[in-house]
Amino acid sequence: MKPKYLSTISKKVSGKSPLEWISEYVMEDIRYYLANTDLTINEISDTLGFPNASFFGKYFKQQLGCTPQEYRNRMKRG
Repeated sequence: MKPKYLSTISKKVSGKSPLEWISEYVMEDIRYYLANTDLTINEISDTLGFPNASFFGKYFKQQLGCTPQEYRNRMKRG
């Protein structure tokens, strides 16, 4: 199956591209680790296969508009 075909079918059936699906699931994992574990940001970044913590932080901020630490602090406060 060619990537373009997969992307077209995915978008037609679900309204999301494969990249959007992947990003959604990655963000779900990140939010879980930040809210429910005491792993450091570096450990979460490594666990999820990001090249480094800096890229991880930029990716997270691009997706949610805050840093991973800000998100974690908000989740701990309630």
